[in-house]
Amino acid sequence: MSNKPTKVCKHAIGAAHRRMIVCTGVALAALGAAACVGSSSSVQRPAPQPVSDSPRLLTERDMVPFADMSLEAALTRTRPELLRYRGQRPTLFVDGRLASWEELRDLRADRVSKVRLLSPVEAAIEYGAFQLEPILDVRTLTQIGGCAVRCR
Repeated sequence: MSNKPTKVCKHAIGAAHRRMIVCTGVALAALGAAACVGSSSSVQRPAPQPVSDSPRLLTERDMVPFADMSLEAALTRTRPELLRYRGQRPTLFVDGRLASWEELRDLRADRVSKVRLLSPVEAAIEYGAFQLEPILDVRTLTQIGGCAVRCR
């Protein structure tokens, strides 16, 4: 037998320590999950405010009184400022694709889910850096199996 000391790695963790670390992690995860479940049922959150309070946004709810009109006529009556951004006519996008202003006249207001006026910065973030103009972003309701579904 040799009397040479064996090298022990100072980073080695024994089985007992590993078990303790795993058990502690499991216990903390269970505690966290219990706290989340308990807090979500007891905390009352205020109801969200309608988004259409924004001067640069119109929602489906805002379009109800203008259901029989074209979207252009509805916008002219409700928020004409959406048709201009700092004196400039915005580029029109319908459901994420470039559209002509004639489509705004052809589109009925009751088929619209949301209309947003995006600044050039917002437009560049949403549609890519090539888009350096304001955008009028129109999202429509699409018919799927007789049900109206919102396009993103």
